[in-house]
Amino acid sequence: MRYFIPVICVALLAVSCKKEKVEDPDVTPVTPQLKMTVQPVFGAENLYIDSVYTTADGMDVQFTDVKFYMTHWGNGANELIEVARFDYAENGTKCFQVDGAVANFGALTGNIGVSDDFNHEDPSAFPSNSPLNIMNANGMHWSWASGYIFISLEGRADTISDGNPLFDHTFTYHIASDPNLTVKSFPTVTWTNAGNSLHTAEFKLDLKKIFDHPTNPIDVRSEYVTHSAANQAALTQKVLTNFLEALTAP
Repeated sequence: MRYFIPVICVALLAVSCKKEKVEDPDVTPVTPQLKMTVQPVFGAENLYIDSVYTTADGMDVQFTDVKFYMTHWGNGANELIEVARFDYAENGTKCFQVDGAVANFGALTGNIGVSDDFNHEDPSAFPSNSPLNIMNANGMHWSWASGYIFISLEGRADTISDGNPLFDHTFTYHIASDPNLTVKSFPTVTWTNAGNSLHTAEFKLDLKKIFDHPTNPIDVRSEYVTHSAANQAALTQKVLTNFLEALTAP
């Protein structure tokens, strides 16, 4: 009997020292995402809403609204986004963040504006999370014209050179209407690894080029408003051309 107890103890000790099998934890796959940002600038300076910037001819200007729509952006057969709305005052530099792999989007092509398959639809019928839904459009839909504003640039200018910041003159550039839908292509887009399977591309929008374009300048004193009406076609085209050149890829 005196031998029985030690044998039991040895057996129990062996069992207690046996390692339990550790199961590998379940790992949830992380879907890669791509984020596009747009930093408005005025020449060499980052642009901020309501801050003052000076044009080449010495006029001080302030931007109060910088918005635009993008539709059907992708690379060949790979579509990255169906629609996105950039609104600097409301969302800062973020344009969109969606599922996507860097390998599929080394180049990007798409519309600046709202494509005709969306432009004349009922804005209240889009899903509640769509940038095209009337509750999200933030003034970028004209009910009277049955369509969206593609680009909205608004602000004030100080046209009186007396040293007093009166900002007596407003400017409103609203680019809309199907004929003004324009394709923009970026043959090379650089995506930066931001961690956690997120890559970002930081675009720039140089709004100095709206006024100080080398071959297509706009004099805000006399060229201060367009709603893309037929009699405003010349200024509409100038704003659109300058805007497209102002938007550049990283």
